Amino acid sequence: MANLAEFVFLDTSSTSTTSNTFYVPYGADEMVLQVKSSGTPDVTVKGKTDRENGDFVTLSAINQTGYKLVDKIEANGIYSVAVSGIREMQVVNGGSAGSVTVFGAAVGEG
Repeated sequence: MANLAEFVFLDTSSTSTTSNTFYVPYGADEMVLQVKSSGTPDVTVKGKTDRENGDFVTLSAINQTGYKLVDKIEANGIYSVAVSGIREMQVVNGGSAGSVTVFGAAVGEG
């Protein structure tokens, strides 16, 4: 697998913050995210398949520690999100966890 991008998706100390919209690199099959917070995170990953049309919808993530499928990330750790066919993504901090940072990489055959 090729590492297509490494970047910070969200870095905030505010509550109810939505990241900038970012484009998923072509050829990416998966986003691997690491969530770090000073409290209990309340993070949702959203995506859409068409840049011009449609609304962002919640994408499920797999916790890489216990392989539990979640719609909302509520614990620090590493998560993977399937993004094959997803063109745009956002990360939303919906809680009051204090400082929240989400960073990671897009991986796939690129």
